[in-house]
Amino acid sequence: DYLLKISLNTQYIMENMGDIVCSINPANDSIQKVISKMREFATTILEPKHIKFDLQIADDLANTELKMEYRRDLFLIYKEAINNAAKYANCSSVRVKLFKKNKHLILLVQDNGIGFDTAEGKTGNGLSSMGRRASLMGGELLINSKKNEGTSIELVIPLFVVK
Repeated sequence: DYLLKISLNTQYIMENMGDIVCSINPANDSIQKVISKMREFATTILEPKHIKFDLQIADDLANTELKMEYRRDLFLIYKEAINNAAKYANCSSVRVKLFKKNKHLILLVQDNGIGFDTAEGKTGNGLSSMGRRASLMGGELLINSKKNEGTSIELVIPLFVVK
């Protein structure tokens, strides 16, 4: 049991260190690098669970560059949303959209799972962390979920945080 815990913790730390190293590398400023990591991460998490994945990226994002800290926080919010869908949603599909609208960059992660009652006020560490990261970027995190109707997580970031 101890060796398994050590192994899992080591894997978790190495994964997070990899994310940090990638996010501070100036060569990864383009949103294309983030999109590539997003696709790879979702495939790794969702495919083994036979969850269909659809990633839609707006064409006008091709040359968008993000500041290091916003790139990191965007990706970490995305990872948490994908992990939550895979672990808790009992869904068969996840759809992700990344686009610009009204001077904002928007990340939308939707699943068709069991959802949860947001009125109950119970949020885990993951959802709280996502909200804090959104606030640090000057944005907001909108969570829409209803029991048996799936969950939608929308990150809205003002474009002034984009280079």
